[in-house]
Amino acid sequence: MSEFSKPLRLTPVGLVGLPLATISLVLAIIGLVVIASDQIEFRSPAPLLIAGALIYAATLFFLAKSGFANVRELESMGVTDQHSR
Repeated sequence: MSEFSKPLRLTPVGLVGLPLATISLVLAIIGLVVIASDQIEFRSPAPLLIAGALIYAATLFFLAKSGFANVRELESMGVTDQHSR
């Protein structure tokens, strides 16, 4: 078996956190590129940035909460399922 075909052994934090961190990094890079390009002019970008950050943080919170709940449910199913042993 090659090195690339081995399954990843991630904890629930890794299963939920890594995709969220990747999305956050991509969106941060896009945001920095848009801000640095000076193509869009804002009179006062602070309210937009604050609202966007709060909405994004709330979205991440609910996605993480849902993801951890799903991982816990799958782990409990794996422990109690007779066919998975």
